[in-house]
Amino acid sequence: MTRGRDFDSLLLVTSSLLIILGLSLIYSVFHPHENGFSSEMNYMFFNRQLIWVCFGVVAMLVGSVVPFRYFEALAYVIYITCLILLVAVLFTSGTQAAQRWISVGPMRLQPSEFMKIALLFVWGRVLSGHFTVDERLRKILIAMGLSLAPFLLVLKQPDLGTAIVFLLMLLPILYWRGLKGRQIFFLLSPIVACLLIIRSEEISRNPWPFGVFIVIIFVVAYLRRSNLLESISLVAANLGHARAANVAVQLAESARSVP
Repeated sequence: MTRGRDFDSLLLVTSSLLIILGLSLIYSVFHPHENGFSSEMNYMFFNRQLIWVCFGVVAMLVGSVVPFRYFEALAYVIYITCLILLVAVLFTSGTQAAQRWISVGPMRLQPSEFMKIALLFVWGRVLSGHFTVDERLRKILIAMGLSLAPFLLVLKQPDLGTAIVFLLMLLPILYWRGLKGRQIFFLLSPIVACLLIIRSEEISRNPWPFGVFIVIIFVVAYLRRSNLLESISLVAANLGHARAANVAVQLAESARSVP
């Protein structure tokens, strides 16, 4: 197959439209309107975003000509490098209790954004090729395990939105490898239960999110009652992980309260 056929023109068009839309919104927000104060600061964010767009276009061109086998060979190296950066960002000085960026001269890098690409590479490395049903389950668990450390590190920053994006990125990958919707739900629902418990401060004031989620779990288990073992396992996995997360949160709070 030629490289021209490998090039995804639809992806290029949709990405270009998103870039144009994003730049237009930033320009509209910070452009000085009539009777508005005008200064170089009005265009700072637009110019900064435009610079990153240029970097992205260059990266796209480089990535389109480099054979994918090189990215596959370097997948674990890229993943470990981004993981180290996520650990390093926790030791940088953040603002308002948020630590998400690393300053490199005049630029600030957000390692969690690079980790999105690293996860795609490492998932592709683990899940590519042909394997049996038993091997598929093992490889899927490995892929989910590789997602756990970045998920927890980003959640620690805290950046709940990006952490959830990691999970959402994993959904089409699992579906692509042949998992059915109910199987994906079974694998990811305990993670959601833990996430709701970890956000203990919000839950203690408003228990509805976790309560609604558990009701959904029981409804799904009831609808799958024809497979009793699967239904019981689904409920037990979610309640068990939620309980374990609750104990972990209480231990962490106790450790912080000790002088």
